[in-house]
Amino acid sequence: MNTKTSNKKIVDEAITIDDTTAQKDAPSNPDAAKVEGGAPAKPKYPKEELLKIFDEMIFSGEYSEDVSIKGRLQVRFRSRSAADMTDISRDIDNKNFVMMATLSEYRALLNLSYSLIFYSGKDLTEVSPAERQKFISKLPGVIVGALSDALVKFDEKIDLACREGQENF
Repeated sequence: MNTKTSNKKIVDEAITIDDTTAQKDAPSNPDAAKVEGGAPAKPKYPKEELLKIFDEMIFSGEYSEDVSIKGRLQVRFRSRSAADMTDISRDIDNKNFVMMATLSEYRALLNLSYSLIFYSGKDLTEVSPAERQKFISKLPGVIVGALSDALVKFDEKIDLACREGQENF
């Protein structure tokens, strides 16, 4: 098996794992989720907030939000475009990963590089994703982990907003 085929297989497996995890984590009908006692679970975000996010994405082409990490670190994330996601996929395709963990770690770094536009007083909006990647790579690992966790929550919120928006479109 050549390196290109091997690398594609790893990427395909990672996508399958991500899709499977997302399906397991997301209830098929979020409104049907129940808490103890049979009462409906409280939605994670108010419907109005999700619809505002959806409208912002439809009319502006992207959504950004300020996020406070551990109440001390102020950052801003922006949604990634289809072109950003293609760039990320192509970058990953051009690498030779041996371990799935390395692939996942690198994908998380790339996602941060394309989404992080403000970090603790530093405006990164005019900085290229490659320069942001260098900036992020110099941060302590525990901070990068916290940023990754916050980005996952941000992406989840956007996903929920798109689902809500599609239902009310």
